[in-house]
Amino acid sequence: MATHKRRFGSIATELVKKSREAMLTAVQIFNNPQIDFKSELFIVTTVIAWTYLLHAYYRKNGIDYRQVDLRHQGKRAKCLTTRYGPYAIGV
Repeated sequence: MATHKRRFGSIATELVKKSREAMLTAVQIFNNPQIDFKSELFIVTTVIAWTYLLHAYYRKNGIDYRQVDLRHQGKRAKCLTTRYGPYAIGV
């Protein structure tokens, strides 16, 4: 598994940029007269934008937003992962 190296800035800054980009995309979708189900696409893309923004807020304030496996009580906290390896966030 290859690790991703950041070229510049913090992860929180990158998440804010992604949030802004997602929200701009949502507005573009909503303003496009050729799209029929624009409300649904706007809502989904807006939720993605808010999720990025909340993750940036949590990261800046040192809050771990990953889901913890509660079956390991009394032991070191273990974060849940997907079957492919990344952390399960908000599952």
